[in-house]
Amino acid sequence: MCIGVATLQFVLEEGPRDDWFASPVITALSAVAAVALAAFIIRELTAVAPVVNLRLFRDKTFAAGTAIGGVMFAMLMGTMFLLPVFMQEVLGFDATQSGNTLMPRTLAMMVVTPFIGRLYNRVPPALIVAAGGVFSRWARTSSAASLWRARRSTSSRRCSSPGWASRASSFR
Repeated sequence: MCIGVATLQFVLEEGPRDDWFASPVITALSAVAAVALAAFIIRELTAVAPVVNLRLFRDKTFAAGTAIGGVMFAMLMGTMFLLPVFMQEVLGFDATQSGNTLMPRTLAMMVVTPFIGRLYNRVPPALIVAAGGVFSRWARTSSAASLWRARRSTSSRRCSSPGWASRASSFR
């Protein structure tokens, strides 16, 4: 597993710089990663006492929960890392403006997290997930609308006030 993950990480980091599969090093390390990860999976599935019990993924609930959790984490981290870059590179915000624009979301997560932990034992989890989906959709829609307004207002000039303040002033 170590060899497979290490070579795959090298391929993903150095691939764009070396023109992906035009480079013999990237091609060779891709093959090494594929063989090493396949060997790891075969070894773990046939071992009497596996280090990583991959048989757990036979349980549909566990597999679905793990997949959904992985996708949600990827989406959260993708927006946490890519949205500030988008605001700075495309919309022309400076670091403070993009930070101020994302601050309400961060504060909301910080405030709500302890309450959700307590609610989880009292309310059916499906209801919490459904409410989270509705609120998440609402937040993305309002965020997209405010980014669109900010983009429209910064097309002829740079944004002169922090993100959430310019968003609030656009509702007058």
